[in-house]
Amino acid sequence: MAITAVSGPRLARAQTRGQQPGAETPRILIATCHTQGANTNLGVDVAEALRNRVQSENSARQLYVLSRNDINNYLTSSGYKADSALSVSDLKELAKLMRADEILDCTGAKTANGLRVDSRLLLARDVSLAQPLASVDARDAGDAAKRIEHELSDARKALPDYRKCETALRDQKWAEAAAAARAGLAKDANSTLSQLCLMSAYQYGKSGADSVLRVAELIMKSDSTNALAMRNAVDAYMAKGTAADSAKAVQTMVRLGRVDPTVRPSLLTLLGAMNKPELAMPMVNEMLQDNPGDPQLLRMRFLLLASAKDYKKALQAGEDWMKADTAAANADLYTRLVAIASADSQPQLASQYAARAVQKFPAKADLYMLYAQTLRKSGQLQQSLDAAKRAVEIDPKVENGIPFVLVTYSDLKQPDSAFAWARRAVAGGADKNAVGQGLLPVVGVAVKAAQDTTGKDAAQTRQAWMNAYQLSSTVDSIAPSPQLKLFVGLSSFQVGLNALQNLNKSRSCADAQLADDMWSASQIALPQAAVYDKNTASQLMGAIQQYYPNIAPAKKALCKTTTRSGTKH
Repeated sequence: MAITAVSGPRLARAQTRGQQPGAETPRILIATCHTQGANTNLGVDVAEALRNRVQSENSARQLYVLSRNDINNYLTSSGYKADSALSVSDLKELAKLMRADEILDCTGAKTANGLRVDSRLLLARDVSLAQPLASVDARDAGDAAKRIEHELSDARKALPDYRKCETALRDQKWAEAAAAARAGLAKDANSTLSQLCLMSAYQYGKSGADSVLRVAELIMKSDSTNALAMRNAVDAYMAKGTAADSAKAVQTMVRLGRVDPTVRPSLLTLLGAMNKPELAMPMVNEMLQDNPGDPQLLRMRFLLLASAKDYKKALQAGEDWMKADTAAANADLYTRLVAIASADSQPQLASQYAARAVQKFPAKADLYMLYAQTLRKSGQLQQSLDAAKRAVEIDPKVENGIPFVLVTYSDLKQPDSAFAWARRAVAGGADKNAVGQGLLPVVGVAVKAAQDTTGKDAAQTRQAWMNAYQLSSTVDSIAPSPQLKLFVGLSSFQVGLNALQNLNKSRSCADAQLADDMWSASQIALPQAAVYDKNTASQLMGAIQQYYPNIAPAKKALCKTTTRSGTKH
């Protein structure tokens, strides 16, 4: 519920002494103190004792204290219970409606010897500008009020100079602002407000990071949750730019108290830039104790554990992050989790993460390729092939997709299936060069097997080279390239040479015809292969030109023709 101005009551016009406030007299709102549990009377008693004490020590023209009756009238007219303890935001609204300039916010608790009260002076126009007052331990509410009033009186001595400092800041008179702030500190050495203004004067006046840091750290010693001081300290450390300064910034923020949410993004940036997980991790854990389930902190914990190569904890941290923030479970995080599980020698877990990824993002080809790779590493070749084929269906140009499919077909010893899939892929618009490169290993294995038959049985050698020729010709028909033309030319040359060398022994027309056919095929392929390997192509063409003339006489001698009359010659 918000404090509103609907049918607001008139304020009392005089303080206890019967005096009226002047037009420039500051007004202070002292609302019911916060207490733990149902002990609301303590908060009411302390607040009323404070009002009476401050009234007794100040004339109405020095400081006008808004009465309990006026406060309660506004509260009840806005739907609140009388003597409600308000949040800071509600205090700000109430102060605005009641034209208060200052707010005294307090928290009380019973102790074995009486009570303890913590209080702070807030500026109504900006409640983030706060002056903590010293904690007091007292016998009763009256004793506490006496001590707090003394602290308040000291703190207010610096306010006139603080206002001068603020005015100079607005006018961009940095040196004048700093001088006014120092004048305020001379009247109250603990004036957080004067320190804040001095820090701003140093910052805007570009007095250097060290000057800003010196004041910011003084503020945080007395007000550990001061967001403005935290922000300036973090910015100053970042401006200094060294890893040691970054670490010191984080340590300072965490050591001095809970980190304000507005500061956390800068602080997390520093943690990430430190590249020192052993320093950053304890700090993140400490912040998580105050903010369990905070997505930003859970993300940072995951990143730090991954950086530290604490893989098992990193995997759990990733799961925690996804539970706290479902939007975190994106393709990038799944990719990271797959990599971490793989690095931790858990291929099956990596496959499980990849399976979850493709289930959530079924249209992302790169995730299917990741899934295929994890399946392959876990020894599931057929499932790996299916995943890779799906990736290429989604995006024919997915990185390494076509080669992966074709190599896996080869590993499964399914060359015919590989050729059939390759033809369909090319017909569907796949890159012919990628297809050809993917099929090259199949040809390369066949060529290597043929080369290994050198010096063995001639028939075995011929069959091996014929197999290489047939495979290379098939692949070349699907995705032609100069490199494949070289394999076609080489293998057909070797088959032809084998047949020519065998003629003296076989005296076979079939050998003569085979030599002619193979070297004719070689002479067609090799000129195109010269683009890839000019020297090899030239050597093979030279050998063909030297020995090819021997083929025609052999064919004439060994191969009889039949005339139309049926006479053999």
